[in-house]
Amino acid sequence: MTTGKNGNDNASKDDSSLEKDLSYTLEHAWTRMEIQEREDAVKLARSYMNFLGKTRTERRRIKHVQEFLESNGFQRIGLDSSIDVLVSPGDRVYYINKDKNLAAFIIGENSLLDGSRLLAAHVDYPKIDLKVRPLYEDDKSCVALFKTHYYGGIKKYQYASIPLALVGVVFTRDGKEVPVDIGLDPGDPVFT
Repeated sequence: MTTGKNGNDNASKDDSSLEKDLSYTLEHAWTRMEIQEREDAVKLARSYMNFLGKTRTERRRIKHVQEFLESNGFQRIGLDSSIDVLVSPGDRVYYINKDKNLAAFIIGENSLLDGSRLLAAHVDYPKIDLKVRPLYEDDKSCVALFKTHYYGGIKKYQYASIPLALVGVVFTRDGKEVPVDIGLDPGDPVFT
């Protein structure tokens, strides 16, 4: 018969019981979900992945949200069209700033001085942006390269061997906006 440190014959049993009582066991939420909850989660994830695939830049995401809002009865307002637009309780309005951010409002019954409810979302994402004059040629290798800066916590080495697409807009000298979308279709060139 063995005895534990404290002279108790049941020391190992007590230790494991105590460990079980004091330990925190991680349990994945998926294992606790009902079948319908799992199906709803998969549906939401697929919908979100579809949204991300269709809207690869801030401008495209704002355009997508604008279309959604308008299909749900929202009307666009602008600072240039008189800020004192008369709105009534129940009105649905939205404002877009520089095609990169959007605010939508449902006008309530009470004054803003009585309070408001605010829901906010962020549409930024990890990305590599081209600098203002990005194109240059490496004299030694005779290869055209882009000067870039990156956002969203990405590291340079993460994109060294991943095929990339060039998606966004370019503005000409006369201010015309030209959409760019290269690298997503099978016949497009691949950037690495």
